[in-house]
Amino acid sequence: MDQAYKVCIQSHWMSTTRLLSYLKMYESLCNNNSACKATEIKSVIKRILKKMSQSGNVVYQRALQTLYEKSKYNYQCDERYIALAYNFLLYYETCDGCRALIEQIDDRVHRCESAFRASYFMTLTRACDAYHYYSQAESKNGALGGGLLHHNERDIVCPVMDYVSSSDPSKTPRFKDDIQKMHFMVETYLDTHKEKAFLSAMQEPARFYYNLCNNIVYRDHVNVHGLNGYLCIIEGSLGCKLPIVAMKDDPDVYKGCCNHWKGLTRNAWEEVFSKEENFGKQYEGMTGITNTSSDATMLRSNVHGQRKAETFLRNIRNGTDARYDKHANRFAFFFRKEF
Repeated sequence: MDQAYKVCIQSHWMSTTRLLSYLKMYESLCNNNSACKATEIKSVIKRILKKMSQSGNVVYQRALQTLYEKSKYNYQCDERYIALAYNFLLYYETCDGCRALIEQIDDRVHRCESAFRASYFMTLTRACDAYHYYSQAESKNGALGGGLLHHNERDIVCPVMDYVSSSDPSKTPRFKDDIQKMHFMVETYLDTHKEKAFLSAMQEPARFYYNLCNNIVYRDHVNVHGLNGYLCIIEGSLGCKLPIVAMKDDPDVYKGCCNHWKGLTRNAWEEVFSKEENFGKQYEGMTGITNTSSDATMLRSNVHGQRKAETFLRNIRNGTDARYDKHANRFAFFFRKEF
């Protein structure tokens, strides 16, 4: 994989995300805070809705309650994390922020397993974002002193740390705190860049391909089921993790995941999806795509999808499936120094 060796980001940063850091924080807080275990979830939900002036909104209440209840029975989820996230939303998120999040939860949580998990991790991330930015603002005034960063056991990747620790141990806590803040900013930037690269190399070309094939059902499932396969391709080939957690046992991954770069022409990549002005956009708004019948010139052939996401990860790591090297290469394209 020629492009993989041109990635200019250190492996540590390719394999970490803000969400993974948040999950460590949730685990730490839930294991050391008995109050969060005993949270009266129905009361918290009612207080969130009251804060939003939506006390009588049965749809919102059902969405939040369903997310919490489903989290009890999913092996990748933890209802304690959701209880803590709801407390963060109650105290730190704006009313508009709560409303936008709950509407997205309601759109996903009642659907398939993959959509439910998406709503789960989205809620944890948005709640922690609210807590972080609030606590950072307060710490500037000397009120909270750093907030969740003190609960967040990040891996410190900084050669200067050893030098500071040995030369002046008294400066280590302050220096570590500053590095934590810098790491958070780097993670935030890279999370956004990874998501945009994922859209440009995986999700949007796949949606465009299915649209050209008039397969509207699969086109609309790329960002629900198909993404689980594409996430496994990226992790298996490049060791890269995104702020989206793959459902590796998704039995419906074939609905939206295929060798789309075999189905699209070279021109589709060179003239559309690799262009900087199209980076991270949905295909409908990309320069070079007209959304008319003339786009059919970028369709080369009809290809088929795969059955399970976990097979991508296993086969690619074992070096037994080179069919998707081009996908990994084109994702890596956006991490070159030249881009």
